[in-house]
Amino acid sequence: MLNKCLVLLLALFVSLAEASEVPLRPYNAQYLLLRGDSEVGTGNIQLQPLDQQQWQFSTSSKASIFFLDFTDTETSTFIWNDQHAKPLKFSKRTTTPTRDRFTEQTFDWQAMKETGKNEKRQWQVDLQPGLNDMQTQVLNLQIDLLNNHRPLSYPVSKKGGVKTYEFEVKGEEILDTPLGKLKTIRVERVHDADDDRRTITWFAKDHQYVPVRLQFFEDGDEQGELQIQALQLSSFAN
Repeated sequence: MLNKCLVLLLALFVSLAEASEVPLRPYNAQYLLLRGDSEVGTGNIQLQPLDQQQWQFSTSSKASIFFLDFTDTETSTFIWNDQHAKPLKFSKRTTTPTRDRFTEQTFDWQAMKETGKNEKRQWQVDLQPGLNDMQTQVLNLQIDLLNNHRPLSYPVSKKGGVKTYEFEVKGEEILDTPLGKLKTIRVERVHDADDDRRTITWFAKDHQYVPVRLQFFEDGDEQGELQIQALQLSSFAN
C-alpha cells in the first residue's frame, strides 16, 4: 500500500513538473473580421497539445468581400524549449479567387537544417539558434509579454531567409468586448521607415496575453480588424 502511494505521489510530482515547463495553457479564441463598419468574416486562434511533447498553434480566417471568398490558414507544430516555442513544422495556405499560395517548412534541429517550399521554389538553408516560424514568433511574443521580457525582437524564417520582427509596447487600455471589460496592453510592430503598413495588437493581461483585437493599416487606411468574440482557456493537458 505504501509503495502504491509513493508511485501515485511520484506521478503527481512528475505531472506538475511537466506542467511547469509549459508557459501557456491551451486555448481557443474566435474572432469577428471587420472591414470598415462591415462584418466580412471570422477568425480563429488555437493552441493545443498533440502529445506529451509536441504542440500545435494555428490561426485561420475566412472572409467574403463583394461575393468573393478569401481564406488563410497558418499552422505550426512545435515543442516547448526553455519556456519558449521551438518550431518543427510550419504550413501556410492562402486562397483567393485568383490565386492559391502555400508555404511548407521543416526544421531539423539535429542537423541544423531547414527545408522549405512554396508554389515558386524550394530551399534548404542552415538553421540559426532561436529561429522562429511565423507562428512561433506570435507565441513567443505572447510569452515575453506575460513575463515582462524585453526587447520584443524575433528572428523569423521566411522564404529561405531570415527577417527580424520587432515590437513596441505603446500603452495600456481597457476594452469593451463580448468577454466583458478587459485590461489590455497595446503592441505595435516596428516597420521600416519606408514601409506604409501598420499592425496593432491588443493583448488581454488577465487571460495570459491572448490577442483580443488586431488592426491592420496600409497607406494610412485600415484594411481590416479582428475583434474577439469568445475564448476558451483549458487546463494543462499533462
